[in-house]
Amino acid sequence: LGLESSLGCVKTAFMALSGPGKELKVDVKGFILPLYNQIDRMSTSTTSRHAPLLLQCLAPTFLHRREFSPTRLASFFKKLTTAALHNPPATSTALLAFNRQLLVKYHNYTQLEILQDSEQDKVASGLYDPDVEDPEHANPFATSCWEVSLLKFSVFEGVRKGVEGMVKAGEVENRWVNGKGNVTDVMEVYNKRKRDEDEGYIDCQVKLKRHPLKNIGKGKRKRVNFRFITPRKTGMASLKDYMDWV
Repeated sequence: LGLESSLGCVKTAFMALSGPGKELKVDVKGFILPLYNQIDRMSTSTTSRHAPLLLQCLAPTFLHRREFSPTRLASFFKKLTTAALHNPPATSTALLAFNRQLLVKYHNYTQLEILQDSEQDKVASGLYDPDVEDPEHANPFATSCWEVSLLKFSVFEGVRKGVEGMVKAGEVENRWVNGKGNVTDVMEVYNKRKRDEDEGYIDCQVKLKRHPLKNIGKGKRKRVNFRFITPRKTGMASLKDYMDWV
C-alpha cells in the first residue's frame, strides 16, 4: 500500500477502538508495528504532505492512551527525531512538537532524558537497529538523539524553536508554545509552517549593523586628528646616522 493508504488504515483502526470498540480485547501492537515502519517513508517533499495524517495516528497511540513500554516509546521518539532531520521545515517542526508532548506526558520515564544525553557512555548497551520492524527490538537506549545537535543550528527559526521547546519540555504545559507565548496545538504549528513553506518564506532574524561611515558629514564638523608614530632609538651604529638625519 501507499503511504497515505497505510496511515489511513492505522487511523481507522484506532478510531474504531476508541469508540464502541473499547469493549473489545484487541492488542494495539498489531497497529503500532505498521505505524512505526511508515515513519521512514516520510523523507521527501512529496511524502511529507502526509504529516497531518501521521500525527493523527500518533496522537491516539501515545497521547490518548498510556504507553507502558519505555523501549517502544523511546524507539518512536528516536525515529521521529531522525525523520525531523530529513523532512521539510513544516514537517520537522510538527514532529519536534509531538516529541515535546511525549516528554511532558511521560516525564516520569527517565529513559527519554537519557536518550537525549549524547555524552553518556553507552558502549555496553549494544547496537541500535533502526531498520528492525518491531520497535521493541530496536534497542534505542544504545544510541542518543544526536540529530538535535544539528537541528538547533537550522536556518529555519521554527525548527530551532522546536528544538528549544523539546529541550525545555518540562517547564510548560502539555501544549506547544511558540515564540509569542500563544498556546497552539501541533496541527496549528504545522499549518503555519506549511503556509510559509509554500510561499517560500523563511522566518529568520536579520540583525542590521550600523555602518561606521553613515553619519560622517552630518551635524557638527569634527576635527580630524592625525596621529604620528615616533620611531624609537636604535642601538645599531649603522642606523644612528640615518635616525639623526630623520
